[in-house]
Amino acid sequence: MLLVQTGQLDAYRENCRKSVELFGGTTNLVASHRIAKDCLILPASGVNLDSISRMVDASMAEGQNVNNRWFQCCKGLADYRQNHFTRAADWMTTVLTNGGSFLEVDTTAYMVLAMSQWRLQHIEQARAALAAGTEAEQKLGRLDSGNLGEEWIDWIIAESLMREAKALIEGDVRAGGQPK
Repeated sequence: MLLVQTGQLDAYRENCRKSVELFGGTTNLVASHRIAKDCLILPASGVNLDSISRMVDASMAEGQNVNNRWFQCCKGLADYRQNHFTRAADWMTTVLTNGGSFLEVDTTAYMVLAMSQWRLQHIEQARAALAAGTEAEQKLGRLDSGNLGEEWIDWIIAESLMREAKALIEGDVRAGGQPK
């Protein structure tokens, strides 16, 4: 979401609110997935997480989406935002185990896995996931290149989650090394 990348956070939150209000009950699984994913980029998007979780669950109700790494990643992120850290870690492990060629999904999965592990006080696993995610992120397109590729929205999500994970984990390391 460009609003997040450009720092227009109030506009982002208003867009999320309106999107859920207008399309929260959609039966279009792809639209439901995309809206939910957009509203999960930041820890506080201003929308009800139960509504977002229902959208994520609806998008995965179709059997083909349950095994889709993009949908699994969104489900794990939704679980993380709802403080279901073990479930979030499990989803992200599934995403990473199934592997693929989309670095944006891998980076996102590693960041959510790192934050989940940190919240579960699995410090070494959190640091290892952060390091692996940082390595994956280094292979992503660069903003100054002028070409982020077809998956630019997922690039924004991956970058935002990387900033969040680093602030959580490295910020705590500088402050004494124990999870909050």
